[in-house]
Amino acid sequence: PIGVLIPMSFRNAFDDKAMWYKIHQVFQMTGVVLMIVGTIVMIVYSSAHFNSMHKILGFIVFIIAILQPLNALCRPKHSGDENEAKSSSRYLWELLHKNGGRLVIVLAWANVYLGIKLLKSWHAASPVLTGVLASVQGTVIAILTVVAILQYGKSEHYSKDHDKSSTNSAEA
Repeated sequence: PIGVLIPMSFRNAFDDKAMWYKIHQVFQMTGVVLMIVGTIVMIVYSSAHFNSMHKILGFIVFIIAILQPLNALCRPKHSGDENEAKSSSRYLWELLHKNGGRLVIVLAWANVYLGIKLLKSWHAASPVLTGVLASVQGTVIAILTVVAILQYGKSEHYSKDHDKSSTNSAEA
């Protein structure tokens, strides 16, 4: 989730305008590597594959997450001129890449919750442990959501979108 927050909320927080992209890449590739390791562990140590919603959803998240960096390799070039309209291929690519990333985050959080529930049913984990894990997950989601919203509100993207909608409202 941190890799998604970087372009969404901290794009303009760095003096070096390319820095946000480098940090985004590092976090995203770290996440993909950890996901590959987790999938390998699941395949090696699990006697039954895809016999629960947690495993099925995990595989779906895995596939979409693996496709994201491959999608990034196909990114159409942007002119760099903010006043120039994006090409339709660039617009569609951004739509797919951004929403694919958002979908992975939502599905991954849901899958973590399913995994916590499995701890309780499969491994007789105590209700206190699973409650703490679920609370930590909920707290992290809440904090990341608040940070994203606050940072997005400070961003140039929000200002431009807000100014456009205010202008359009005033003209109506």
